[in-house]
Amino acid sequence: MAKFWLSPVRLEYSGGFSRTEIRRVEQFVDENREKLLRGWNEYFSAGIKAMKAQRVLVTDDALIVDLSDGRTVSVPLVWFPHLLHGTASERNHWRLVGDGEGIHWPELDEDVSVENLIFGNPSGESQQSFQRWLDRRAGRVPSQG
Repeated sequence: MAKFWLSPVRLEYSGGFSRTEIRRVEQFVDENREKLLRGWNEYFSAGIKAMKAQRVLVTDDALIVDLSDGRTVSVPLVWFPHLLHGTASERNHWRLVGDGEGIHWPELDEDVSVENLIFGNPSGESQQSFQRWLDRRAGRVPSQG
């Protein structure tokens, strides 16, 4: 038996394999990493897509979401800069979208999907886009260029 992590590829533990066999398996895992990750994600996606947010709490440093299967997911607020820079009132004004597949904060122009929370994906917004949002919030005209 052997267990490998895929991101990055590294051996977690092994038993019953020689070093040569482990190196061959590790090479196989490394060469097929993308296919393995895709298969893993596809396998779990069906269950994840059925999962819905039920309750949302935003603290000064975390986004905490209770899910329909009884789990609670907590991620650092720094993953979502719009929430991090929002007021407590703005953070508390959210609504579930897509029957609980995601969460929307209208005043903060932020949307977070349950799937991204489960997979541990922070906001993918570029720094330039975020800076334009900050400038609009502050009433400044964003610089061109």
